[in-house]
Amino acid sequence: MSSNADDGETIPNVPVSVTTGIVTRQWSIVGSPHVVSLRHSTITGFRYLLLNGAELHGTEGSSNIFNAKARGDTVTLQVDRFFVEVTITPKGKTQFLYSCKVNGRLQRDSTMIPFDPNFQPEFQIKIPGVIRCDEQEENAGDKGVGIYYRVDTIRTRDGKGACNLRRFKHFAELNSNLK
Repeated sequence: MSSNADDGETIPNVPVSVTTGIVTRQWSIVGSPHVVSLRHSTITGFRYLLLNGAELHGTEGSSNIFNAKARGDTVTLQVDRFFVEVTITPKGKTQFLYSCKVNGRLQRDSTMIPFDPNFQPEFQIKIPGVIRCDEQEENAGDKGVGIYYRVDTIRTRDGKGACNLRRFKHFAELNSNLK
């Protein structure tokens, strides 16, 4: 499924299942440094917008499959000289579609841009194994009792790197901070 922008460019619009959970969509406002993001729970319907990563209070609401309007739910905002419309549209009773218009013009969803096969990441990160720390090691050092994940990080351009030990809670905290 796709839509056409005013200049005839085809913009893909991929349906998302209602069982997906939390969905994030992101659009760059052409002609400005701003980025608009949508967070939507396909299960509960809760949704809100972010501008440049900061939540926009007043954009919260519910767009769930049970009370969805055929034309969709649209949240509007003004960003500098740009009038932004983000729409969540039901597709049947099992899917959602997401779109964004800026000054009436359809925008490309940044999360739908294909991966560049020539991309080279700046760092290579591997988790080769786990290490168990017992009470004797805890008394002798700086680690607590438990399981630690070894995380190897290597900078691609020069091969230099570091090895760190992280607990699961560190990954959970990082994940929460990134959301």
